[in-house]
Amino acid sequence: MPLSIDPEFVAGLESLLPVLGDPVTFPPGDVLSRRANVNRRWALAMETWPVIDDVEHSIHTSRSSIDGAEIATHRYVKAGSSPSKSAVVYTHGGGYFCLNVPLYHNVLQTYVSQSGVQFFAVEYRFAPEHPFPTPVEDSYSGLLWVNQHASAFGIDPTRIAIMGDSAGGGVAAGVAIMARDRELSPPLAKQLIIGGMIDDRNVSRWEALTPFATWAPDDNLTGWWTYIGRDKAGKDDVSPYAAASRVESVQGLAPLYLDVPGLDIFRDENIRYAQRFAAADIATELHLYPSLPHSFEAFTPQIQAAKVAMANRVRAIQLL
Repeated sequence: MPLSIDPEFVAGLESLLPVLGDPVTFPPGDVLSRRANVNRRWALAMETWPVIDDVEHSIHTSRSSIDGAEIATHRYVKAGSSPSKSAVVYTHGGGYFCLNVPLYHNVLQTYVSQSGVQFFAVEYRFAPEHPFPTPVEDSYSGLLWVNQHASAFGIDPTRIAIMGDSAGGGVAAGVAIMARDRELSPPLAKQLIIGGMIDDRNVSRWEALTPFATWAPDDNLTGWWTYIGRDKAGKDDVSPYAAASRVESVQGLAPLYLDVPGLDIFRDENIRYAQRFAAADIATELHLYPSLPHSFEAFTPQIQAAKVAMANRVRAIQLL
């Protein structure tokens, strides 16, 4: 049976199409054109999100361990209530080369409003200006900063999770591996990976997906080439901190929550990653959302599948 797309997603997207414009393709390696296009389309999509008025936002500063640079860490906390004892450190998506925390403002506020758990979003630097290992090192430094300042924010340091989507999911997975290898104390409570970009060896064209892809194979190649280098992507010596699927063993890693859409070129690499955790007897929760493309919930938060996905994530966050 041929692939098909969720009709509710199609209907939900129709109202955005006049604003988003026709899809534009760029040759592999054209990172700056992609950055401008993705940032523009994401910002337009975020304008359609429901307004959240019960979340407070502040900006703090940590320092990257790689070069001492100041890194903004955005705190989101539900207003009118005591801060949660648990916390999530978030790394935004963007193919390792675009988007930023302000463009994720509505998404992060929604998680906090619905869960009651405070979030810390790290404004990590990204490629091509700052290729690997800067993004993951910046993000790990942000996690360390939250860990070290836990008491100031009323956080139980045993209840801190790392979370990210798309390339941010890749960064989050890399941070989780770093936390294990560098013996973070207390260890991470959980990692939440949302449609993670975690395997540089993913070069499949998956032609049947072409009509539905919101993140296409050429986009994926561009992201990996930009992040780790065109001469390294797909080779044998890529660090698992860059591409988490490369990790030799998942033993000792934090419990995993993972979800991925069925029409996402990251589907198979994410499922394989979750299977490794389950096989290692690490607490694992996996959700597959059929007939939906990458980042479907960002563009159509009003559809039932997006509400279910958000509810599943919120529940996983609340269990910290």
